[in-house]
Amino acid sequence: MSEPQSITTRAVPAYRYRERQLCPPCTQAAILPITEGAEYDDTEHVLDVVAQDRGIDRTAVTSDAFPTPIPAVEALSQTCGECDSTLLDSDYWTLYHAALDTIAAEADTVDTLIAVLNHFYRPQAGAAFHPGGADRDLWNVLRWERSDWTTAWSKANYWYAMRDSQGNTFTYTEGDIDRGSKP
Repeated sequence: MSEPQSITTRAVPAYRYRERQLCPPCTQAAILPITEGAEYDDTEHVLDVVAQDRGIDRTAVTSDAFPTPIPAVEALSQTCGECDSTLLDSDYWTLYHAALDTIAAEADTVDTLIAVLNHFYRPQAGAAFHPGGADRDLWNVLRWERSDWTTAWSKANYWYAMRDSQGNTFTYTEGDIDRGSKP
């Protein structure tokens, strides 16, 4: 197994919650159960779910019960209190494309791909996670922007397996990435 290469530090939007600075996935993990289809960097969604879960009128209450977005100037060069990610002002699509750009530049093996993704997204049910759902997605980046990946099999754009140049494979299932080819 090869050693992962040096990976660009991820930059994510930041929140303050109960005296700690947290990235969106850690904010959600700290205050909410993981819910199907949640957008981890959507401030309004996080605040709405917290208010609904706690029976609080968001417009009438200012409280430590809510995560507070941190301005870029305040978050710059600091780290998440939970996962040590570098905190910078960013949005969903900036983070999405930064992950794909890093993959295009650095991901030459399954291990490196997983390491890169884990710097950008918290794994959900597999070894890594990438949300997909855009015109430029993980499969397109690996297949067309790199020359060292091939498709092992594909059942749908949300369920496929790919092989690196060393013959190692991963399976992509609706965003979750597992080592090996698992049809």
